[in-house]
Amino acid sequence: MDVLADGGASDSLFSAYRTVGVVGVDAEGVISAWAGAARHHLGYTVEEAVGMPAERLLASPGERAAVRRAVERAAAGAGASCSLVLRHRDGRRVTLGVWGCPLRDVSGSHGWIALLTTLDDLRWRDVEGAVVDALFSQGPIGLAVLDGDLRYIAVNAALEQM
Repeated sequence: MDVLADGGASDSLFSAYRTVGVVGVDAEGVISAWAGAARHHLGYTVEEAVGMPAERLLASPGERAAVRRAVERAAAGAGASCSLVLRHRDGRRVTLGVWGCPLRDVSGSHGWIALLTTLDDLRWRDVEGAVVDALFSQGPIGLAVLDGDLRYIAVNAALEQM
């Protein structure tokens, strides 16, 4: 793995995640964290978003029902996803794919973490995943994935048979 001077991983490693926004919501429904591409998707700066009721991001009252269903599913397991129509800072409606899961901070307070991205990005990641799966499971050539220290992480059946 290429390492940058500041000790971070190279851009290529995380380039697929540049379009993911991260939003933290506390137990009272107030935005407590705002990072990644959240500003790109919804237009609010960190200073504007943190402290704002998360409900203000919903484009219409009808979206509350979708949020309630996702919260119920997520509370019962590891997380839940849905698409939501949200309101950009400039007033336009933006449809985003949202994955959320409950979390608890060190004080025991419950909240939520949500990851946001465009539906096009989600579809492209599905296609990328399907292509990689097909190459590894059906490809006639040997394929391997190695980590930054050149250790094998995964090999396909064709390579195993060589």
